[in-house]
This record gives sequence, structure tokens and C-alpha cells, in this order.
Amino acid sequence: MMNDRFIITCYFILICLLISCTNPKKPEEKRDYGPLIEAAFETSLNFNSSGIGRPSGVFVEVPKDFWAQEIKDENPIRVYAHNNNIALVLVETERTEQGLYIYVVFSSYIPQNDDEITYTTIIEDTVYNFIRKK
Repeated sequence: MMNDRFIITCYFILICLLISCTNPKKPEEKRDYGPLIEAAFETSLNFNSSGIGRPSGVFVEVPKDFWAQEIKDENPIRVYAHNNNIALVLVETERTEQGLYIYVVFSSYIPQNDDEITYTTIIEDTVYNFIRKK
């Protein structure tokens, strides 16, 4: 009987220690992408009005002079215009570029996965994570 209590007490202490030593995941914060969506719209308008020509379907680097402040606040490595949409490169590896791809309302191009780029929806038909092969 005394031995059973000891074992139960040891298990209880062990469980308490395990629970206290684990690092629980913090709940993901829901982000308000509204200001960034507006900034992508502004950046796209600024770049389009510059008169800099670009072929359709190609990622074209947008000079920093055309970035809206909210885009600058994201500290992207680079920003691309792609069929009037805006792509922010936030992570770059030897083989890929990764970041946010923002659909601009006057664009007729909704992103689609292919061999070179993968999109994952964050907000349906508006904001995507993307991974692009170099």
C-alpha cells in the first residue's frame, strides 16, 4: 500500500514536470492584411504610371521609389510586379524566393501553380504565400 502511493506520487510529479517543461505553442495571431493589400494596389499604380514597359507574365522588379510605405515596412528583399499583381520577396535561398503575393483588384490574373512557382492561399483570391524557383 505504501509502495503504491509512492509510485503514484512519483508518476504525478513526473507528469507535472513534463507539463511544466514543455514549451506550448503560442496561438497564431490573425493578421489584418487590409493595409498591405491597399499598399500593393498603390505600388502597382505607381509602377504602372511610370511608363516602364514590361512583358506580360514575367516577374519584373519594382524599384523602391514606387513602393508604398506599408510595403517598405515589410522590409522585403525585393518587390516584383507580375501581371499587375505585387510579389514581396521576404526570404531568399540559393534556389528559391519566398514571400507574399498580393492580387490587385484591377488585375485579370489569378495566380496558378506551375513548375516554377507554388501559391498557398492566405486570404482567398487576394493574398498568397509563394515559393518561386530561381
